[in-house]
Amino acid sequence: MRILQVIQELEIGGAEGTVLSLVRRARAQGHDVAVAAASGRLASELDAPLFPLPLLRRRPWRIPRAAWSLDRSVGRWRPTIVHCHNPGMAIAASLAVRRRRRVGALVTVHGVPEEDYPA
Repeated sequence: MRILQVIQELEIGGAEGTVLSLVRRARAQGHDVAVAAASGRLASELDAPLFPLPLLRRRPWRIPRAAWSLDRSVGRWRPTIVHCHNPGMAIAASLAVRRRRRVGALVTVHGVPEEDYPA
């Protein structure tokens, strides 16, 4: 399987550490893995291709630019699945993969209080 992990940036944090762990584990199991993110302090620990993304920094008007960058990365690398981390990247990725029939997508939301997502 070809997995593209998508996260805002590779700075030090819980979600970013999770992405690094997922990359290592998937590669150990024989999967091809790449990451789309803005660079950061954790980029040097990444043992996978890195596709650069623009920083959103909670500015939703930047989402189309991130979606365009992701669309180019998905078109070049051709992942089987795109795994997004957090809502901004999920929106950008959904815009990027919406016309690609053979690309699955999922999102993991990190660090959001449970009360923000009532049942």
